[in-house]
Amino acid sequence: MGALETHIPDRFGEDIFSNTSYAHSLNSACAVRGAAALLARCQAPTVSKIKLNCGVGAIGSIVMVTRTFTLFIVQSLVAGAALSASTPSIVHIDDATVIGTSDGFVTQFLGIPFAEPPTGNLRLRLPQPIQREDCLNINVIVPAGTSPDSKLPIAAWIYGGGYQVGSNAVQPGNVIVNRSIELGQPAQCFRFPRGAEVANAGIGNLGLQDQRAALRWVQKYISAFGGDPTKVTIWGESAGSQSVAFQMFTNGGNTEGLFRAGFMESGSALPTGNFTKLQSTFDFIVAETGCSSARDSLECLRTLSAEVIITAMDKTPTFLSFQALNTPWMPHADGVFLKDNPQMLVLQGSVADIPFIIGDTEDEGTLFSLASLNITTDTEFSSYGDFIFQAPRRFLLDQRNGKQPLRSFTSNRAKVPGLGAAHSTDLENVYGGGDMADYLIRFVATLNPNGATGINWPEYTVDSPQLLAFVNGSTRSKSSRTTFVSSRRSS
Repeated sequence: MGALETHIPDRFGEDIFSNTSYAHSLNSACAVRGAAALLARCQAPTVSKIKLNCGVGAIGSIVMVTRTFTLFIVQSLVAGAALSASTPSIVHIDDATVIGTSDGFVTQFLGIPFAEPPTGNLRLRLPQPIQREDCLNINVIVPAGTSPDSKLPIAAWIYGGGYQVGSNAVQPGNVIVNRSIELGQPAQCFRFPRGAEVANAGIGNLGLQDQRAALRWVQKYISAFGGDPTKVTIWGESAGSQSVAFQMFTNGGNTEGLFRAGFMESGSALPTGNFTKLQSTFDFIVAETGCSSARDSLECLRTLSAEVIITAMDKTPTFLSFQALNTPWMPHADGVFLKDNPQMLVLQGSVADIPFIIGDTEDEGTLFSLASLNITTDTEFSSYGDFIFQAPRRFLLDQRNGKQPLRSFTSNRAKVPGLGAAHSTDLENVYGGGDMADYLIRFVATLNPNGATGINWPEYTVDSPQLLAFVNGSTRSKSSRTTFVSSRRSS
């Protein structure tokens, strides 16, 4: 199929206000098929003609069920970076020995602990340095034969799921590492509590703190796996994309040297307020778990089993319930990690001065709107995703253009009947063999997404607020408002 990529002026009122569907399972199936096909094509002698580009690298998820992290180390453009497959899949970090598995193309080190498990007395506390096993863990996936002196760039993936569900097992990370080799660029457990008690304890947005702890682990240990700690790009989709933004906004915009770029798919600066406004949610959880009469409700919650807390949390709204994305589990200002409303932080200039790419699907809100009886017209249906997705993206671009290198995109592929190019449909273009993966991998390796394949992706500026649009088709056309430039990949 021909791939038509377009440059579209992105001004207020000129974008299509769109909607979303949560089609992660569909995209996961596509990703698996893409990975299998890619591995077969990788054996071809002329890799420059390989069409498939795949997948994403995962560092982190801060969702409230499984909190594992994954790193993808991508092959560098540097001459002489070709790696021998003879290197043993064994890495030593401090007193630990980490053993990986390899299929001849990539080596995977799975389930490496980076912090203590937030259970028992450590529940509702900041992440603690590791002392034992069974804790917050991270996956590292590298090109086969990578050695400690390879110094390859890193894509740190933060998966989505509305801060309520998700796993780093959904997207197969070997896909993006394989594609990077072809291109020559190998690149919850109640962690978002709310309320006055949480504010007084300084433990709001613990999931974001978990991500930060993982990034610090990367700085300390990734060299042993062949990664370059100075070349980390944090990247995510949906809640993971929002998390990338929050990592950029915290600490006055000071990255602490933890990452040098950001890549965001369907998530930006949420217009949320202070989390103390969600006191009723905390009170509900305390009541449902039998901790209402306790002198210290936080200590009481720490003594409970995870099952008791999860049962209570399951009775609160989710991102697929009537109030949709206005759930109590979204990150809010906590006075610690996010010192103010995220959009106020942007206005105050509390943004990391790094290159970033941000984009949305064309119909971000459609699926979420299905749970709301207030959506009664086609116009309301088609504009439902603008408040959470499109408008915050434009806001961030508007505030930061001219201050740092920016690029933006819109995805109009993989449409779902009745829902259009819904939320998360762009993942197929990364994990399932699409050209977005090429742009991502080059960006991780060089901070510039442009290269030998695809049309040029211009920076987003005040004078030229252009998007790269991923759409289906293979013709050239022009209109007064939009310039379409076709780019067909070789078969």
